[in-house]
Order: sequence, then C-alpha cells, then structure tokens
Amino acid sequence: MKIYVLLKQGYDGNETICVSEDINKIRISIFEDFDANEDYPVFEIWEDGENIYQTSGSDVLKAISKEMYLENRNFQR
Repeated sequence: MKIYVLLKQGYDGNETICVSEDINKIRISIFEDFDANEDYPVFEIWEDGENIYQTSGSDVLKAISKEMYLENRNFQR
C-alpha cells in the first residue's frame, strides 16, 4: 500500500501538509494549501516503510497526475 506525503519546503526545513493513502486528498491539498508564488512543494511516495519516490517544485503536479492515472487504471481492472 502506498502512502502519499505532501510537504511545504521552507527555510527551516519541511512542513508536513498532507499524508494520505488517497492521491485525491493530496491533489486537493496542493490546490487549497499552497500559494504558487510563495510555496515550494515536495511530494513523496512511501511503500512498506520505504521512500520509493520523491520530487519537488513543478514536477509535483506531474507526479500526482501520474499516480492518479495509475490508480484509475488499476481500479478499472
């Protein structure tokens, strides 16, 4: 099972914004909790207690979209 983590990077380190098994909650959070002009997002995927993926900045939206696609594809099978 994958755990998705959305962080906000700051000068003092990262602030956890959302942790969920549901990628849609992460998608909603990035639009509700981030200011595109001020905040720098970090996105992580954890599986079995291991960080399997991490990205930041503009690549976060691409990664969320990809995960949503994969989740929907697996759901339809």
